[in-house]
Amino acid sequence: MPTVHFLPADISIDVPASTLIHEAAAQAGVEELHLPCGGKGTCGKCLVEVISGQPEQLSHSHLDKSLAGKGLVLACQCKVTGDLTIRLRQDRSASLQVVGDSHLLINEDLLPDHEEISPLYRMLQLTVPPATIDEHYSDWQRLLRELTRELGSASISTDCSITCVATKIQP
Repeated sequence: MPTVHFLPADISIDVPASTLIHEAAAQAGVEELHLPCGGKGTCGKCLVEVISGQPEQLSHSHLDKSLAGKGLVLACQCKVTGDLTIRLRQDRSASLQVVGDSHLLINEDLLPDHEEISPLYRMLQLTVPPATIDEHYSDWQRLLRELTRELGSASISTDCSITCVATKIQP
């Protein structure tokens, strides 16, 4: 099994070949590597320096070619093939700095506009009052009313069935 040595933490771990560097770091308890892009190689937050050894670069890496020649790799995009010594970036904001005329690893034109980003789903814990004789609205209307109270004037619609989990809390 190859050994991966992390600096400056001075932590070593034996991992099976083909383990991604960020997986080895997680197994070793190294907390400095963050993957906000989900390991897709697009954010540059897991940029590390290979001091010794040669990891296997995944073919779909978005790492700028000029950085690869300087021993810098994305931990989410490189597999351990033999013994490695890896230096972690101490300043996470420095992981986005690029030597050369660019300021980001990714061309800014390729990044989405912050106003266009929205989560796929949002979890809200609501209490929808039951229907009464005086207030005989449908379940959907009462749910919309509570969502509007929680979210403000948001456009709420659905074209699929909604599954609600109802739990009764015993006093």
